[in-house]
Amino acid sequence: MTKQELVTQGEMGTVYILHLDSKLNGHAQHYIGFTRQLENRLFHHRKGSGAKFTKAANEAGIQYSIAADWPGTRNLERAMKNNRNHKQFCHICMGEKAKNPLKVKWREHTKRNKAIQDVEEVQMSNHTTAKENVAEEKGEWT
Repeated sequence: MTKQELVTQGEMGTVYILHLDSKLNGHAQHYIGFTRQLENRLFHHRKGSGAKFTKAANEAGIQYSIAADWPGTRNLERAMKNNRNHKQFCHICMGEKAKNPLKVKWREHTKRNKAIQDVEEVQMSNHTTAKENVAEEKGEWT
């Protein structure tokens, strides 16, 4: 199953992005979440019993609001979080240029795939170095 197919699999609910009026701890300004009852989830965020992120925002006195929401699954939420560029989905920050995550072509972004890619790059580098050493020994390279 491709990543594109995976983001549409699973229990349907609502994937949403919260926009904070100012950055939390100087860097984070968005929270992405999944719920089956958006208004209830927002109530829990504001009460401090939602996510640690929104609890910290509450304690810092930072206001936040729902910037956008989409029908989706936990897999879509995870893909959006792994993307690390949450601002691109925020209608408050990006206006009409905000991306719709339902139309994004998702790629595999896992630690395992990154590790495999790193190993392959090292292997290619070692292979090239070995070829250079052999060529140098034969006097083909100067």
